[in-house]
Amino acid sequence: MKRKLLLVHAHPDDESIATGGTIARYAAEGAEVCVVTCTLGEEGEIVPPRLALLVAAEADQLGGYRSGEMAAAAAAPGPTPHEDPRGLGRGGDPGMG
Repeated sequence: MKRKLLLVHAHPDDESIATGGTIARYAAEGAEVCVVTCTLGEEGEIVPPRLALLVAAEADQLGGYRSGEMAAAAAAPGPTPHEDPRGLGRGGDPGMG
């Protein structure tokens, strides 16, 4: 029987920071790995200056950018496609409280 692993995180990139090693291990062992994020991370911290204009107060595009990052991470060897249970543009990230 094939193992299945479901990881649920608040924001895109949490999976890499918190469970990246677990994802890599189980994927290498042949498990089906699915990552779910509950927000798009649109209120996340901006570190690279080139992304500063994506924030909600400017263009409000950070969530879309984060979704693209998540898709790229999911396309790397390891997890199966990422799922956003809300669908794009629904709900919102309350920020890091």
